[in-house]
Amino acid sequence: MWFFGDPARLQRERAAVADLMSDADWLQDVDWGLTTEARIKLDFAIVVGEQRFSLRMTYPKLFPFTPPEVARLVMTGACLRTSMAMQQAISACSTGRIIGCRPSRAPT
Repeated sequence: MWFFGDPARLQRERAAVADLMSDADWLQDVDWGLTTEARIKLDFAIVVGEQRFSLRMTYPKLFPFTPPEVARLVMTGACLRTSMAMQQAISACSTGRIIGCRPSRAPT
């Protein structure tokens, strides 16, 4: 598991999310944990106007060589689904339409 081999990278990931939370009021309810497959996960919410999107970012086993996956967290069991509204929120972030939202960057 990548986070055992590179715990400093995990700390940088956590610090980057904490920095983003301090700058952006649209990012809420951040909760780090492990999935049943022992993958790092980050549950969080994005608030856009009156809409609230509950999301989960899951770090793959091959991180940082493959990017994390982001999917809408659906409260019907443990099912994760990507919806059009969530895709629109991610698109708004990546195009700069949400103030304070920064698209993720490749590690240097």
